[in-house]
Amino acid sequence: MNHVQHTANEHNMNPASTSPLRRLARRVALGAMALTFATSGVALAQTSTQEAPVKEFKKGDRKAMRAKLKAMTPEQRKAFHATRMEDRLTRMTKTLELTPKQVEQMRAVMQARHKEMAQARQINKGDRPAMKKARRSIKKTYRAEFKKILTADQQTKFKQLRTAKHQKRAAKRLERMTKKLALTPEQVKQVQAIQADKHAKAKALREGAKGDRQKVRPQMKALRQDARKKINALLTPEQQATFKTMGKGRKGRGHKGHGKGPF
Repeated sequence: MNHVQHTANEHNMNPASTSPLRRLARRVALGAMALTFATSGVALAQTSTQEAPVKEFKKGDRKAMRAKLKAMTPEQRKAFHATRMEDRLTRMTKTLELTPKQVEQMRAVMQARHKEMAQARQINKGDRPAMKKARRSIKKTYRAEFKKILTADQQTKFKQLRTAKHQKRAAKRLERMTKKLALTPEQVKQVQAIQADKHAKAKALREGAKGDRQKVRPQMKALRQDARKKINALLTPEQQATFKTMGKGRKGRGHKGHGKGPF
């Protein structure tokens, strides 16, 4: 028998339960219960509202992320970026086996980098070329700060991880190209060879630049153009028409400093 049935039976069996005092006490108890449920509902709604903005986006869906960030309040954006930073720091700690002292040093550098990026966005608001230049400069500065914190072994491992990440990104681009252009197995092998040659030459240029990527930017652009010409020569007229349109929506933006378009 539940509480409601028990109360109802008690009410029918006991005439005293109909007294004004009993009825008043029952109303007060029911009112308190209703207030508790209502308060719980409001708290739950507020928690959901606060947690929603810091929900992780689908990897690679940068357009959706920008739209969500634009719709957030300053407090929500701050919470979102703080969560992402801590997630990244957790992955770095696990992968590079950072010491507690290194974790604190990394956190301080990442927070300073984020603050400087936010200031640059305010200063260069509406000026994309200027913001791109500022972002590149900030990344270069803080990349050097990260290296100071890591040991020689950790730096080697970090470089290997970055290389693996770039290779994975290149493989995904090739996968998209294969699907969009309906490449044959033979064409895929040829494109892979062109891609590998381009990356090997790009790596040599970056290493020769010793951190000054601006210095080798014209050569990097020439490498990308040469790779596109070689790929275009492998394609049928129909594939060439489609290939020509690929990457147009990204023109002038690049991809995290790794070229424009599919190649």
